[in-house]
Amino acid sequence: MTSTYTRDELVERLVRAGELEVSGEHPEEVGSYFDTENFAFHGPDGFDSDYAGLSEFFAAVRNAFDDRIIRRGIVVAEGDLIACQTWIEGTFVRPFTHSPVGTVEPNAPASSGT
Repeated sequence: MTSTYTRDELVERLVRAGELEVSGEHPEEVGSYFDTENFAFHGPDGFDSDYAGLSEFFAAVRNAFDDRIIRRGIVVAEGDLIACQTWIEGTFVRPFTHSPVGTVEPNAPASSGT
């Protein structure tokens, strides 16, 4: 696929998509920021996902955390590919169902499974 966006446009789109995913606003707009058929997410602790899985992850984040914010760090863009460092913060008030160790309750330590 030939790139149709400049690097700056890709970064702007990445930032906007993250804001929408974290806030839950304008769900009809979110998909327009992704190649939903070829999208691949590689997250911490071996969490790999397609677009549908990433959307489910963000729904779980929105459900578990209030007062959410998203910040971006280092962004690398080349051609149609983009990667970035991301921090999502919020107030943990309900169970988080998409943790790599299973469901985590607010104010409860995560179990290592041992």
